[in-house]
Amino acid sequence: MTALIAIVASFGLVLGLAWYLPIDRVNNPRAGIAAPGATGDSGLYPTTPSVPLPTAPDGGPLTVAVIGDSVAGNMYDALTEHPTAELTPVDVTYGGCGIFDAEKARADNGFIMESEKLCWSWQDKLRTANAEQRPDVYIVHNAWDADDQLLDGTWVGPCSDVWQQRYAAQLETLVGIGAEQENAPLILLSDDRARGAKSSLSAERLGCKTAVENAVMQAHTNVQRLPFAAAGCPGGVCATRTEDGSAIYTDGSHFSATGLAILAPWLQNEMAKALQGA
Repeated sequence: MTALIAIVASFGLVLGLAWYLPIDRVNNPRAGIAAPGATGDSGLYPTTPSVPLPTAPDGGPLTVAVIGDSVAGNMYDALTEHPTAELTPVDVTYGGCGIFDAEKARADNGFIMESEKLCWSWQDKLRTANAEQRPDVYIVHNAWDADDQLLDGTWVGPCSDVWQQRYAAQLETLVGIGAEQENAPLILLSDDRARGAKSSLSAERLGCKTAVENAVMQAHTNVQRLPFAAAGCPGGVCATRTEDGSAIYTDGSHFSATGLAILAPWLQNEMAKALQGA
């Protein structure tokens, strides 16, 4: 009973922190209205050209492990609630977490995330998914990793050598976990759009994070980019509502039910394009 109470309490803490985190640090689009036909074709989260989602190597539905923060959790929800083809999503998401595995993370407003207590279990959970479900695809959204990270007692940011070396090692760990399977999965690393110059998601900080990811993508052909930033802000315009006035986001950060329905076909089409080499 004591163990059960501890598990429930830990889950509640993670969930509570996920919604306490600064909203603009993950996904804060500029106000706008999605143009007619913008959702699902050539505009917001486009699905053209449309590519059919292939089956898994064994002929069954694809299995997709979604890894990362609360926006990654939205991606998992989208795939679960609005599949356009048969697939099996696996949830490896934790609100406020990434894959950096520092002792703590510090947001741009000073909020401190207890990363060691709340985030480090992603590797074990992913290995369990490998053993039980054998994912064909990993989708990773880890914007939290652009925050300052407490590593060996020192705060480091994404443009420092120490941060970049650690992040490169963590990405290699992710690739290595995938390689433990008979068929290494496709790994899609999501980007995110830049915020203000003083934000954890400034253009400079995200550029440093992206540079590390690009080097890993060059070294591993199964690691590719998920263009989340451009898809959410086509032509630099980030819509927050559909043409009929429905909100795409609930709080400037997380997707609404309408937003999940828009996000899902795009995610599935991006997976299909990467798997089919389109």
